[in-house]
Amino acid sequence: MKTMVIYLKRIVMCSLMFVVVNAVLAQDYQTKHEVQRGETLASIAKQYGVTEQMIKDVNPQMGDLFYVGLKLNIPNKIENHQQKADVKFENEKSIDNNVVEYKKSYKKVGNTELYAGISLNTWVGDDAKDSKNNIGFHIGMLKRYFLLKTMFVEAGLSFVTKGYKSDMLLTSGQYWDDEGANYDYDYHYKMQTYNIEIPISIGYNFKWNSGLSVYIKGGAYATYALSGKLKLTGTETDYDDIHSSATGKINKETKIGDIKGYNEFGYGLQAGIVFRYDNYLLNFTYQRGLSKLMEKQKTYEQNLLLSLGYKF
Repeated sequence: MKTMVIYLKRIVMCSLMFVVVNAVLAQDYQTKHEVQRGETLASIAKQYGVTEQMIKDVNPQMGDLFYVGLKLNIPNKIENHQQKADVKFENEKSIDNNVVEYKKSYKKVGNTELYAGISLNTWVGDDAKDSKNNIGFHIGMLKRYFLLKTMFVEAGLSFVTKGYKSDMLLTSGQYWDDEGANYDYDYHYKMQTYNIEIPISIGYNFKWNSGLSVYIKGGAYATYALSGKLKLTGTETDYDDIHSSATGKINKETKIGDIKGYNEFGYGLQAGIVFRYDNYLLNFTYQRGLSKLMEKQKTYEQNLLLSLGYKF
């Protein structure tokens, strides 16, 4: 009797285990399939996108039997779904990382530079042959964008002084005129304007090492004179006769708005070279005006700018 009870308990336990196993396995399949004539285990596995071993694992009752009318549990592609989910997660993670890296690199793509320095300004052209350099200054900022690793464009806004200096000596000569038309006039001209300027350039970056780079750039600029004046100083000596003379000093100023034919707006071309070490820059820029400074004269501006800069 005891033996029968023990066997019954074992049968019940086995039955419960069988039910539990089947319940677990039941979660692993998505549908049932009844074997049709002409089908094979391989064709069924291919039809549902699973492997033959996966079908066998969820159908332990079939053993080595395979016949028409056999009802099979077809497993879910849980592992495939998990793999897809893992791949999706990794892709999303990769995308997030790429976004972060892009944001980091984007900060490096563009940089802002502040600069200040001195300039040598003069007028050139057929009607400005006696012009000399006038020392001025400039200060400004620009934004530089790297289109590629080695190519960039930049645009800026600056405040600059421009102009020229010229000396002129007018004399009646060494021969005396008894009618009193003898004179010596010594004139000194200084033209200085205060301009707002917009330079735009495209350039190439030559990187020597991790800290040192050289930029070669060229482009155009537009400039507008906000204010300025032409200053005339010197002396005028008139000789009434061989024994007497009169000398007077000259000190005159004329605002650019009162200079007939003067053009406040101008434009031209520029080229430059920049030496960069870490965040510090040394700039050399040459500018040549293309627009006439005076309407009826062939006069153009020419500037050489030297500046120190710092990039953020």
